[in-house]
Amino acid sequence: MRRIFTLAKYDYLQRVRSYRFLIIFCASLAFAYTLIPAPGDTYSTVRIGEYLGNYNSAWIGYVTAIMASTFVSLIGYYLINNSVKVDQDTKVGQIVAATRISNFRYLLAKFLGNFLILLTIVILIFLVGIVLFFMYGSGYPFQITEFLTAYILIPIPTIVLISALAVVLEVFLAGRSALQNVAYFFLFAIMLVQGSRLAVNVDPFGVGFPTSEMESQVAKITTDSKKQQLNIGFIIGQKPIEKRFDFNGVPVSPLYITFRLLWPLFGILLIYVASRFFHRFEVKERLVVLKKTKSEPSESEKSLSEDLDLTSIPKLQKSMSIFPVFKTELLMMIRRGNRWLWGLNIIGMVLLAVLPLEAAHKIVLPILWFLQVHRWADLVTKEKNHQMHFFIFSSFKPAERLLTAQWLAAVALAIGLVLPLIIRYLVLGQWLLVVSILIGAVFIILVSSFIGILTGGKRLFEVLFFFTTYMNVNGLPYTDYYGSINNSHNYLFLMFGLTFVLALSSFLLRRFELKKV
Repeated sequence: MRRIFTLAKYDYLQRVRSYRFLIIFCASLAFAYTLIPAPGDTYSTVRIGEYLGNYNSAWIGYVTAIMASTFVSLIGYYLINNSVKVDQDTKVGQIVAATRISNFRYLLAKFLGNFLILLTIVILIFLVGIVLFFMYGSGYPFQITEFLTAYILIPIPTIVLISALAVVLEVFLAGRSALQNVAYFFLFAIMLVQGSRLAVNVDPFGVGFPTSEMESQVAKITTDSKKQQLNIGFIIGQKPIEKRFDFNGVPVSPLYITFRLLWPLFGILLIYVASRFFHRFEVKERLVVLKKTKSEPSESEKSLSEDLDLTSIPKLQKSMSIFPVFKTELLMMIRRGNRWLWGLNIIGMVLLAVLPLEAAHKIVLPILWFLQVHRWADLVTKEKNHQMHFFIFSSFKPAERLLTAQWLAAVALAIGLVLPLIIRYLVLGQWLLVVSILIGAVFIILVSSFIGILTGGKRLFEVLFFFTTYMNVNGLPYTDYYGSINNSHNYLFLMFGLTFVLALSSFLLRRFELKKV
C-alpha cells in the first residue's frame, strides 16, 4: 500500500504544479461562484417549475453538490485522462514496470491520483458554497451536516467512477487519445440521458434522488395540478423568480446509499479487469535496420557517373510562398487519427445536409467540430511535442508564415466539414447565418491557437472545448460562437472583435516566444 500511495502522491503533485491546473482551478472557482444566483439575478441553476428554494443550508448544499457532480464529470475527465501516457512519455513507466508492483496496484495508484485531482476541485466548490451561504443565506442557521451529506452522497461517488473510467479507457485505448476523447464524450452523454430515465436511486451522477425530493416538497405547497418540472442548468429568465419554498433536505435512504456505494465499487472492478490487459509499458517500437554492403560500382554505373553533366541539373528554386506550408498542415490534419473517425465526419456532413436547419445548426455542427479536437488541440504545439520547434522556428518568418498557414489550414478544414450547411443557407439567402458560421470557425481555431501558445499544451483547450460543446448542445446562449442562437448584427460584430483580439494576441505571444528560443 505504501507504493500505491507514493505513486498517487507523485502523480497528484505533478499535476497540481502545472500551469494548466492553475487555470482550471481558477475557472472552477469562477464557476462555483455562479452556482447560486445573487438575490435579484434573473438566472437559476436548479429550479422546480416556477419555484426556487430559499437560501438555507440544505438548498445551497444540495444545489452546489448537484452542479459539482455534473460539472466535474463534464470537464474532469479531460483533466486526468493522460496519467499513464505521461509515465510512458517520461520513461517513468518503464522504471515502475521493472519493480515488483503489480498491474492492478499501479493502475490503482493512477486512479487515486485522478481521484485526488477531482476531489480538489470538488472541495473548492464545497468551500465556495459555504461562502455563498454566508453571503446570501441571511436569517437561516448554518448546518454543516447538510453540506457534508450532500457532497458525500452526490459528487464524491461520481468522481470515483470518472477517475476509474479515465484509467480504463487509457488502458483499452492506449495511444489513441482522439478515440478516448470521443468515447468519453458519447459515454458521458449516454450516462446523462439514460441516468435520468433510470430509477432515482440508480443515477450514476447521484442527482435523481435529491431532485425527486425537491419536486415532492414543491408538490406539497403548490395548488397547481400540473407537475412542476425540474430544470438543471443555467436557465436565463427575464425577471427574478419570486416563488420560493423551504427545502428541508433529503432523508436518508438505505437504497440510495447502497447504489451510491455500488458505483465506486463498479469503478474498482473495471480497474481490476483493465489490469489483466495492461501492457505494462511493453510497447513495441518498429525499428528498421538497413544493411549497407560495400561493393564495387558496376561498369554501367561508372559510365553513367562519367557521362553525367552537373551543369544540366536545374538550380534549386527558393520558394517563400505560404501555400506549400498550408498544404502540408492541411494534409497532416486530414491524415491524423483513425480512419473510422472520418466515417463519423462523413455521417455528420450528411446530417448537416438532410436534417432540419435548426437541429443541424444547433446540435450537429458543434458535435462535428468537437470531433476534430485531436486535430486542433495541438495545432501550434505539435512542434514542441515532437522536439522539432528549434528547427521549425528557424525557418523563414515562422510567425507570419507558419502560424498563418496553420490558421488557414485549420479554418479550411472546419469550413469544409460544415460546407453542406453553408450551401443550404446560401440557397435560402441567409447570409447572416453563413457569416456567423465562418466567424465561428475562425474563432474556435484562434481559441485553440491562443491557449496552445499561452499554456504550451493542449489539455486546457480540450477541457474548454468539451465544456463549450456540451453547453451549446443544451442551448446556452453565452457559449454560442457560431450563430445558432445569437445571429444579430451586434452579436456578429462582437464575435468579429473577439476574433481579432485572439488573432492579435496569438501573434504577439508567438513573436515573444520566438525571442526566447
